Amino acid sequence: MRLPKLTLLLSLLLCVLSGTRGQTADQVLVAPGAVWRFNDSGTNLGTAWRAVSYNDSAWRTGPAQLGYGDGDEATLISYGSNPNNRRITYYFRRSFTVTSPASIAIDIMFSDVK
Repeated sequence: MRLPKLTLLLSLLLCVLSGTRGQTADQVLVAPGAVWRFNDSGTNLGTAWRAVSYNDSAWRTGPAQLGYGDGDEATLISYGSNPNNRRITYYFRRSFTVTSPASIAIDIMFSDVK
């Protein structure tokens, strides 16, 4: 049985401010290749990890693109020890500053190739 490939194209995560309120250029908030904190342990972290105050200092870090399966990732994440029972949940964190929250548009590209 062939298992699906999983690639998280976080290097292509572009959060841009839309050109409203007289702004003519987009602002990239998370650049391709940016370093992310991630947890690929397979542990259920519930919702606590979403809090700004959550301590993620023990998490691994690596530049985007993060994932496995395509061979072009900058950072490989673990799918576990059993290729027939791969992890289905991963946690990723990255801080950035939004200067104009009212005019934000978010583009996210991901791949869950089967």
